[in-house]
Amino acid sequence: MADTEDLELDEIQRRITDLHLEAKSLTQKGRKRVLAKIVKYMSDFDITLRDIEQAATRPAQMLRSSSQGRPKYEDPDTGQTWTGRGKAPKWLLDKEAHGVSRESFLVRRTKAE
Repeated sequence: MADTEDLELDEIQRRITDLHLEAKSLTQKGRKRVLAKIVKYMSDFDITLRDIEQAATRPAQMLRSSSQGRPKYEDPDTGQTWTGRGKAPKWLLDKEAHGVSRESFLVRRTKAE
C-alpha cells in the first residue's frame, strides 16, 4: 500500500510541476500580447516613454477631469505642470525669480492635439 501511495504522491507532484510550468507559459504569452498592444497604442497616440514615466509617477493627476484644462506650462526637470489659470505655482515663480522666462516652460503641442 505504501508503494501505491508514493506513486500517487509522485504523480500529483509531477502534475503540480507541469501546471506551474503551464501557468508560467500562459503568463508570458499574455504579457507579450499586452506589451504589443501598449506599443501599438503608444505609436497610435504618439505617446513617449517619458509620458509613461510621468503617468506612472503621477497617476492621480492623470485621472483628473479634463475640465481643469490642459497644462500650458511644464517644468521639464520635475514634470510639474500648470494650466496658466489661477495663481502661478511656486516652482514657476522660483524659476522666474532666477531669471528663467515663463515662455521657456510652454508646453509644445503637436498637430494631433
